[in-house]
Amino acid sequence: MASRVVFVCHENGEEWSPGIYLHLGGERAFDLLREAAPRMCMYDAAAAAAQLCGFLCERINDVHGVALCPPPTPDADGGVDWEAYGPGDWGVVAVDVLDAGAEGFAGGLAGRVVGGLPLDQSCL
Repeated sequence: MASRVVFVCHENGEEWSPGIYLHLGGERAFDLLREAAPRMCMYDAAAAAAQLCGFLCERINDVHGVALCPPPTPDADGGVDWEAYGPGDWGVVAVDVLDAGAEGFAGGLAGRVVGGLPLDQSCL
């Protein structure tokens, strides 16, 4: 499993947030996301990413690095080359704030999916 992870939020493949990079913690990515979800704003990718970043900075004391990365750049068809976005052993978790689900791409997180995240609907 990847030890590094980048979380990105989006609105059904649009309005991509900056990536939130964690050096270490990748093996816990989906557990951390489930914990953070109640604090994350549903329907707004930028707000959700900011709230996730705040949660991660408060919650994790054994992470060697937290950083913001540029948002992914979709191609003309709307797809993202996740291997290029998260090279090496990075895992990427894309959180869709419209359907309250997340999917892992690249690295050891590829193919993992979670649905029914309890995102905050009152923040609108």
